[in-house]
Amino acid sequence: MCELLKREKAEVERKLGGVRGSGRSGKTVPELEKTIGLMKKVVEKVQRENEDLKKAPGVVSNEKLVSLELENERLKSEMEKMKLHLGGQLSMRYESKTRGMEKIIAENERLRKELKKEADAAEKLRIAKNNMEIVNEKLTVELEDTVKRLNFAESRGPQLEGADSKSW
Repeated sequence: MCELLKREKAEVERKLGGVRGSGRSGKTVPELEKTIGLMKKVVEKVQRENEDLKKAPGVVSNEKLVSLELENERLKSEMEKMKLHLGGQLSMRYESKTRGMEKIIAENERLRKELKKEADAAEKLRIAKNNMEIVNEKLTVELEDTVKRLNFAESRGPQLEGADSKSW
């Protein structure tokens, strides 16, 4: 039975092989001709589209491309010149600001030294004032003591009211 089925299968394949054609696609000749016709239509459509695109104004010609490249190079060189020019200006501004800052720093240092001198002088004056106040207090006490002794001496001394200055 198995052998019989194999023979029938081989016989059917031989019959269909002639109808289907010799290709591997398994399609009949009319189907293949139809596919070829459709492919020709697609190729013609793509060729027409290519021609339309070549004629369209959006397509850049070689001359236009070259001119755009030249303009691009010109703009790049102009940009480099501007960078150098602005860089020089910025450098000059930076240098002038740096010099200004150096002057300010020097002036600040000078003022700090001057302020320190003034603070030292003020401290010396404060110490001198304190010393003077102490001396003043001592002298005041001494003066009061002297005045007391003078008053005491005047009150104790001989009554020289009529005496001349030599005897006094």
